[in-house]
Amino acid sequence: MEKPFSENCVGEDFSRLTSLYPYTDLNELPLCWSNKDKANFISLSDNNLKVHYKGNGKNNKDAASVRTAIPIPSSCLLYYFEIKVLSKGRDGYMGIGLAAQGANMQRLPGWDKQSYGYHGDDGNSFCSSGTGQPYGPIFTTGDVIGCGYNIVENNCFFTKNGHNLGIAFTDLPNIPLYPTIGLQTPGEKVKANFGLEPFCYDIEDDLRALRQRITANIINHPVKYAEWQSAINKLVLSWLIHNSYCSTAEVFSSVTKQEFKENVQQIKQRLRIQQLVLTGKIEDAIQLTNKLYPDVLNDNPNLLFALKCRQFVEMISESCSKKTIQSLSSSDSVNKSAGDLKSSDSTCTTVTKTLSVTNNATNPSPKTAHPSTLICSPSSSSNSFSSSSKDFSSSTNTTSNMAATSTIISNNNTHNNSVKNCNSNDANANTTTNNSNNTINTNSTNGLSTNDCNGSLFGDKMDIDHEPEEENPPNKAHSTITSTDELSNYGEDDAMRLSMLINFGRELHKLSKQLKKKSGSNDQNKKMLLQVSSLMAYSDPTKSPIAWQLNPSEREHVCQQLNNAIVMSELGGCVHRPPLETIVKHTKSLLKLNGQCGAWLLDQL
Repeated sequence: MEKPFSENCVGEDFSRLTSLYPYTDLNELPLCWSNKDKANFISLSDNNLKVHYKGNGKNNKDAASVRTAIPIPSSCLLYYFEIKVLSKGRDGYMGIGLAAQGANMQRLPGWDKQSYGYHGDDGNSFCSSGTGQPYGPIFTTGDVIGCGYNIVENNCFFTKNGHNLGIAFTDLPNIPLYPTIGLQTPGEKVKANFGLEPFCYDIEDDLRALRQRITANIINHPVKYAEWQSAINKLVLSWLIHNSYCSTAEVFSSVTKQEFKENVQQIKQRLRIQQLVLTGKIEDAIQLTNKLYPDVLNDNPNLLFALKCRQFVEMISESCSKKTIQSLSSSDSVNKSAGDLKSSDSTCTTVTKTLSVTNNATNPSPKTAHPSTLICSPSSSSNSFSSSSKDFSSSTNTTSNMAATSTIISNNNTHNNSVKNCNSNDANANTTTNNSNNTINTNSTNGLSTNDCNGSLFGDKMDIDHEPEEENPPNKAHSTITSTDELSNYGEDDAMRLSMLINFGRELHKLSKQLKKKSGSNDQNKKMLLQVSSLMAYSDPTKSPIAWQLNPSEREHVCQQLNNAIVMSELGGCVHRPPLETIVKHTKSLLKLNGQCGAWLLDQL
């Protein structure tokens, strides 16, 4: 495949082309003649812009043509190119025009099927036929001939020395067409200009006039107010109802005199759930969904997984706001001399930017864990992560609500004494959700179950690093927590919060594996898990390359998913999308299929 001409013209000024065709990729524009799509008697030079005839030219069978490698894109609206006749040769049997991909290059433009041309020896136009029709003057050496293709109005015209000769062809077929030039007698030579240099003809004026005509046709299209206004009002109302804008929908229906048949109670319930998600209270949203719509999350395990991933992000976001991760990663307050370390007798936990863990007692050989693996590798004895949120819950609430197990690494390298379980059972915290209609009291564990950590904060299967003791260890950018006393310097709440984050990530990984086993591999879930887990690899996630996940606007996507699932359950399982959204998506698809030739209209209207 030939390289786009723009790749070979690094020094060229493409500003004119950008001005002429603002909604077209330059690599989609025909900017030179093709080395492959030409007859044998055609020779190309000067960046494939000059065309020479090198045949005998005895009869019509000696005619030769060449076309561009790329067709004219519909996004141009009006495409134009010119040729300058450097030499008419012996007889001046030259033609310029358009041709389809399958047109015969052994004939002049216009002679073959789906080929259209204007010839210089007689001034006739040829429309897929060997019989010409009188059209314009002849052209010879020194003349500049242009060809314009109006894609919107589906016609073709030619120019001579800057003067428009009028429309030559109408009702052109709706197929890709290529700029084409043909020569027939010895000595004929022409050079093309596809827009990199100023045109002899003012095509910019034609483009402006065309856009004005199209805009005027749309604006002046006769439409009766009553004919379309009612349909538009219904579109807006259905969108408001679907997205739970209850009060606005009621007022809008009253003003537009539309009957409001919807269940207001259901709309308000969905609105309450959406508000919880959009404010980052994912656990409360899950609980309320399970109370009001028990089957929604049970029937949509991937949706529950997406909500849990978002909940994990919210937990990290809260930790960042409380400076938890920063304080645990502060090198100024944690750097200790080698004399304070007893690496040969103790199991230490190292919190770094990659959250690596050092355990000399259990792993004598080095082994480095990937950040996401470190967080998500499941503990063999941790509680199962049920697909129902009733069996698993955590919260992004304040530290006072976090009654979970805090695992402390001791200085004893034996398995039985290496981990202290502060509390083998999760304490139940009463979470109260107040709303306008009722009060929901639910028992929720604001963290993951950590009944048994099996000697490691990260579980039995955790990959850990082995760091040999150094006599004079250099200062490190990351922090090292080496003992229970040292960990306690940062506060039990901070340690507990970090432990809960790690456990939550571990259980997310377990849920991912359960979903994979039940429904097969899901690339979206895999990507989602990797993204949220990677946040734990940074001492300050707010300054990481993936900090965009902490943006509150990222809640909107999962909020929309949850709302759609609830609406679908209310409709008895029928997939429902607001008609207004369907129209917008359909319009975008049409623009894409049509080469975005109408994109400028959206900017103008």
